[in-house]
Amino acid sequence: MNVVIEQGILRCPKCGSENLHHHAVTVCERNEDADTVIRSVVEGSATRMDVCANDASRNPSSRRHGLFIQFSCEICGRQDLELTFAQHKGQTYVEWR
Repeated sequence: MNVVIEQGILRCPKCGSENLHHHAVTVCERNEDADTVIRSVVEGSATRMDVCANDASRNPSSRRHGLFIQFSCEICGRQDLELTFAQHKGQTYVEWR
């Protein structure tokens, strides 16, 4: 899904609303093509860190580091929105999933 930002405001990919709330941030640290990822999650006042298989990490990058932010939309009610950032060949890709 395309990321739509108008005048610095992120919009819901489902309904176009500006009324988004972020809930958790997950950072995936991965050496190039490594089998494991160090995953750090910040949600509310809690932080947790683990080492997991890349396939189980939900890392948006197919080869390196990535991160994603979980959102919900006040208007359409979507609770499962994730804005992802992935590195690939020196570029950073930003997408909704």
